[in-house]
Amino acid sequence: SWGEQFIDSGTAAVFNSMMPLFSLLLAGAVLKTEPVTVLRVAGVLIGFGGAALLASREFALRADPSALIGTLAVALAAASYAAGGSYARHSMRGMHRYEVAAGSLVFAAIFAWALALPADGGIILPTDPGPIIAVLWLGVIGSFVAYLLYFFLIEHLGATVAGMVTYQFPVIGVALGVLFLGELLDARLVLGTGLVLLGIVVVSLRYDQIVKRWAGLRAR
Repeated sequence: SWGEQFIDSGTAAVFNSMMPLFSLLLAGAVLKTEPVTVLRVAGVLIGFGGAALLASREFALRADPSALIGTLAVALAAASYAAGGSYARHSMRGMHRYEVAAGSLVFAAIFAWALALPADGGIILPTDPGPIIAVLWLGVIGSFVAYLLYFFLIEHLGATVAGMVTYQFPVIGVALGVLFLGELLDARLVLGTGLVLLGIVVVSLRYDQIVKRWAGLRAR
């Protein structure tokens, strides 16, 4: 949320979609639960290349280092998102998904209040309808309902497959930013978004399945 103050919403959506890339790095390099293949390394490099292009775009638009700090903050959030998904998949064995979702949201609220109160000098309630609607939308739909659905997917499909919902983030986020916020749609935004999406697709490919399909095609 803090990082999004300094960058376009479309760029934030694309960086948020990088969760599968961070998930692969965590699973392959740290947890050793996923094989690190040439194909997946290539996907990570492609995705981060697109992210670097988007970061340079934000800096060029604003000529302010805060744009780069904002992109790094959103990237850190995506990395935390990946770590949380992997940990949830491991820890929710024998636990109901509602318990995991409730624990995540309750402690997130506690940490947010602990940081917000000293920063704002006390409790400041919004009075304009716009911020109120935004808080309710993000809190009820974007957090409460979304977390129930997210942990349902983790429980039944696994963290990697659940993370594939981030395919939708770049397309929807960029489109909404351009249509409703008047954000600039330029070549670097399109190319950077495309590279991130391509990187996510590549790291999601199963090398063994590609070999089997290729062998099947040759046999025909």
